Amino acid sequence: FGSMTSALKNGFKAKSAYQKGLNYDSSVYDLYGGLGMYHYWKSAKAGFLRSLHIFNDDRRKGIDELYLTIDSSEISADAAWSSLIWIYIDKKQFDTAAVIAQTMYQKYPEGTTFLWALAQIYYQSEQFDKAIETYQFLFERLTANPKNYFNIVECEYQIYEANIKNNNTVDAKKTARRFMNYVNKIPLKTREKQKDKIKVLVKEVNS
Repeated sequence: FGSMTSALKNGFKAKSAYQKGLNYDSSVYDLYGGLGMYHYWKSAKAGFLRSLHIFNDDRRKGIDELYLTIDSSEISADAAWSSLIWIYIDKKQFDTAAVIAQTMYQKYPEGTTFLWALAQIYYQSEQFDKAIETYQFLFERLTANPKNYFNIVECEYQIYEANIKNNNTVDAKKTARRFMNYVNKIPLKTREKQKDKIKVLVKEVNS
């Protein structure tokens, strides 16, 4: 979020903090998880700057550091697994990402973190029926405690989009109509953050 300049500045600060920690005590393997995330995403997001050798391609190094955290960390192994899911999604290695996400969801069935990952894996790998089913399950969980409605809007939009890509315009319109039942309850701040997705859903109802 924000500018590329501020993102880089914060990234460099984080890397420096992790590295300083390892200089004090190299046996704190949790810190390699932070470095692993930094090295992978810095490289993945560098784009053409990487090809110009302004940034090194440290994606493999980042993955190795996350596995080091998984193998040797006292408290950060599960966080490292979670990070690897999104890395494998970024690499389009959806089968590997799905195996990790399903395993972690079985470990934490009351949470939603790994359900979000599974839903995105199914969506990006064009398994739209599974994506819809997973987002629908998330939606039902979230409606029990809507909070600021941000994630509910996210679910509805993803269900709508998955139906459109699945050539199911009838269910896509049903989703948009369901959204209209509670749209007036969405706080103004959330409406502003999710305005583009809300606009799509409202437009579908009015079309």
